[in-house]
Amino acid sequence: MPGNQYGILQTTMNKKLILFLSIFLLGNSLYAQTPRNVSGVVQDSTGTGVFSATIRLVPSGSGDTLMTRSDVDGNFTFRAVSNSNFSVLVSSLGFAPTTVNSTNTDGATPIVLPTIILKATSRLIQEVVVNGTPPVLIKTDTVEYRVSDLKLKPDAVVEDAIKRLDGAEVDKDGNVTAAGKPVTKIKVNGKEVFGGDMKTITKNIPADAIDKIQLVEDYGDQANFTGVKEGDPETIINITTRPGRDRGYMVNSTVGGGTDERYQMGLFAQQMQGERILGINANLNNNGTQIGGENFGGRMGQRGGGGGFQGGGGGQGITNLSSVALNYNNKFGDKLRLASSYYFNNQDRSTISNVFRSNANTLGTILSNEFSDASNVTSSHSFNGRLEYNINKSNLLVFTPFLTFRNTTSESTGSVSQTGVINQNQTTVATNSSFTPNVNANLLYNHLFPKAGRNYSLNLSFRNSNLESDQENDNHIVYNDPAGNTLKDSINFRLNSTANRTFSTSSRLVYNEPISKTGRLQFNYDINYNKYDNSRISSLANAAGVPQPIDSLSNIFDYSFVSQRIGMNYNYRDKNSELSLGLTANPTQLSGSSATLGTSISRSNLFFAPIARYQYRFGGTKSIRVNYFGSAAEPQFAQLQPVRDVSNPQRPIVGNPDLNSSFSHNVDAELRFSNIEKRSSLMFNIQGNAISNQIVQNIVLIPDVFGSRKQEVRYVNTNGYYSYYGGYNWSKSFADRQYTVRLSGDTRFTRGVSLADNIKNYSNRRNISQRLSLQINPGEWMELSPQLMYGRTVTDYTLPTNTDTKINTYGLNMDGRFLFMKDKSLIFGFNGGKTFNTGYVGNLNTNPLVVNSYIEKKFKKNMATLRLQAFDIFDQSNNINRAVIENGFTDTQTNRLTRYFMLTLNLRINKFAGGVQRSTERPEGDRGNFERGEGGQRPGFDRGGLQNGGGQQNGGGMRRDIN
Repeated sequence: MPGNQYGILQTTMNKKLILFLSIFLLGNSLYAQTPRNVSGVVQDSTGTGVFSATIRLVPSGSGDTLMTRSDVDGNFTFRAVSNSNFSVLVSSLGFAPTTVNSTNTDGATPIVLPTIILKATSRLIQEVVVNGTPPVLIKTDTVEYRVSDLKLKPDAVVEDAIKRLDGAEVDKDGNVTAAGKPVTKIKVNGKEVFGGDMKTITKNIPADAIDKIQLVEDYGDQANFTGVKEGDPETIINITTRPGRDRGYMVNSTVGGGTDERYQMGLFAQQMQGERILGINANLNNNGTQIGGENFGGRMGQRGGGGGFQGGGGGQGITNLSSVALNYNNKFGDKLRLASSYYFNNQDRSTISNVFRSNANTLGTILSNEFSDASNVTSSHSFNGRLEYNINKSNLLVFTPFLTFRNTTSESTGSVSQTGVINQNQTTVATNSSFTPNVNANLLYNHLFPKAGRNYSLNLSFRNSNLESDQENDNHIVYNDPAGNTLKDSINFRLNSTANRTFSTSSRLVYNEPISKTGRLQFNYDINYNKYDNSRISSLANAAGVPQPIDSLSNIFDYSFVSQRIGMNYNYRDKNSELSLGLTANPTQLSGSSATLGTSISRSNLFFAPIARYQYRFGGTKSIRVNYFGSAAEPQFAQLQPVRDVSNPQRPIVGNPDLNSSFSHNVDAELRFSNIEKRSSLMFNIQGNAISNQIVQNIVLIPDVFGSRKQEVRYVNTNGYYSYYGGYNWSKSFADRQYTVRLSGDTRFTRGVSLADNIKNYSNRRNISQRLSLQINPGEWMELSPQLMYGRTVTDYTLPTNTDTKINTYGLNMDGRFLFMKDKSLIFGFNGGKTFNTGYVGNLNTNPLVVNSYIEKKFKKNMATLRLQAFDIFDQSNNINRAVIENGFTDTQTNRLTRYFMLTLNLRINKFAGGVQRSTERPEGDRGNFERGEGGQRPGFDRGGLQNGGGQQNGGGMRRDIN
């Protein structure tokens, strides 16, 4: 019986054990099959999301195969996936199929797959370019355009493509603006070539080598790494080359001669072997060709090929130019990348100007008619470089030096005739020579911590520059009474010797601490120190004609400005939105002393400003962005020096050592829409600016000889300045972009403030402009681009003696070309415009008709082009401009090249071998896996370039893979 009881007990225990194990295994099975989401992103080799890719999830073992498609940004999600182990199969037209195996622990945590990169197949790559992605994508700080959708002619260059971007404009001199802001730099595949010079690239790189053009709001290398965006960003352009265009060479050379002894020679050549780029750009001309080089401190580049005009007398004055630029980029191993450029420039410019000024004061108005004839010769050497060193997966070092050496000599003669409150005539003969060496360097160190999203960045920079100049002024002044009778003749000779040295250094530390998958705290501190050592010795001729130093007119004055910024903000970012809110404190200290006068100054301020930035994107084709930033600025040397500068004896300048720093508040908002199906886009931009403690001029009438008066310039701090701007750009294409309509316009209101005889004078200036443009491309035989424009500027003042002004400008412009013969090798092209001006003074109210035309013949499969050009056929070109100044306005007319003819021969050779396009994608803010959350889809970060943030380390990037 006991044995039976034992058996019964054992049986009972076995049943309980079996029941327990069954419940345990069932629970584990249920837990293992807990549904969770599986998400990822599909991109091509450039980092662009692949739209409408087919993604299949195949479970390991039992279970149904799931299928979905990627959205416009390449993102996809499988919901309620029960299996922890599975394979993902991805396919898309024009790409090689890809399989990703994923093994995961059981649980309910969502699974985020690594970025899936599809490799293009050569057979269908062209179809992918057309159908794989929308023509316009809006990303964080970036608007991306697909060049193949712009319907360009075969011989177009990058500049021609930029002209067709929404909100972008290219003026007659090749300068680019986007959304009302100047574009300062251009990159190729995320790398600076020729120092990022705009015109060198836009006028030489063929458009058919370009895949995409990106307009980027760039906050600098440190912001690209940390995601901390402050201040006013630069607008830059990044162009990505098509597959196979990163290996080979291109040559573009031009030689030409014309009437009036005009000549033009240019050479642009570039060899590319993947990461290694070697280039040269040389120019010699006297025809006013507007050709770039601003980033080097000169002008360079060469317009070649078809689609426009070489030379043409753009800009003011007549310029003889000789220049040469060298560029070298390379990557050494996996850790070291170098970009470098050298530039030599020599310019000899002759400028003739006619100027009319109207200045008001409490007694009335001073009217000035001025004439000047000046020659200026500038010779400069410039070098810039960028050295990137990937120390390891967690540390990056970037060093960027910049050196320039500039010599300038100038001679000028001028005359001024003043009537009204002041009646006198003045003639001046002046010479000036200066030498300016300048050394800049910047060192950036970035560090990633093991915790995803935690990082810090340290940026150090310094600048040391010297200006040594000698200036001679020989002034002849004739004083008149109101009737015009001569009261006195005065001859004044003055020699000014200047030695100014500037030393600046700055440090900036940024730290990021993630507090959730979508949020982080950002801390930043920066300090800027500027030291100025200034010496200005003024001498007057004695009775024997020998210059003698005059202590009362000389000054040795040193000052420094220290500005610190301490800020903290919370940053939230998810797939479509970004928000930053915080506060900065900005203490400043200005101090200086005059060795000449034995005086000193000391000023301190403390400014507080919010950090506010918000952006939201709708499906990659719509976005809204709002940004606020504030900044302090110190007074300049000429505004501080406590002695009279009498370089112009009839308009002396007296500094104010009691000046405080000014502070600027800025708000910028933008709204963009792009309708892919209807091929239309709409953009709105709003900007606002207000300045407290603004430094303004106080123009005071002081006594002169025989009861006459002259104007003295003083400086004070005042409040009251603000401005706001609104602009829009709408475009709509029809018939597969054969016809495009663009309507754009903007308006700006500026409330300026200045002082006249210690009395505040407010100016209210209203600008409005409207433009209607058509792009007509019915076939390969014709291309027309007519434009109607209207501009109006109205300025009124609170000072009763000021003259209110109204300027109206109407314009009709037309660009076009016609292609003849079966192979379209004979081309007739033209551009022209008729302008109607009202509101200027005297002969500045001209209404010129300016027409340029050319006829060209292409040979050798379009490699050679012979062109005959005619510039300003009706000889009516002029340069006129109105500027609203302190208490009035200035109308200026300068000389420029007018009618001439030129015959040029251009040779363009482009030869590219096979290869794969390098990454160029603008990072969307992910530095250390922050953007899509810890363990997210973009496990990398970009540093200092426009390159792919995940999947591959193109462009010298440093990335961390989080397993």
